[in-house]
Amino acid sequence: MANKKASATKKVPQPLIEAQPQSKQQAAQEVGMSLKNNDSWSSSYWNAGDLHFKERELFG
Repeated sequence: MANKKASATKKVPQPLIEAQPQSKQQAAQEVGMSLKNNDSWSSSYWNAGDLHFKERELFG
């Protein structure tokens, strides 16, 4: 028996990003991410109409 190798053309995958940012601050600025310096993130945490709030009341 002779071994036959399939001659399949392999595609080179394209990179997902052009270049890896060298700093975390630069990467965050490029995608528009920033830390909030107020308590606006916690408004849904204490919202009585939020299902997660109800869950915290029942199981917390």
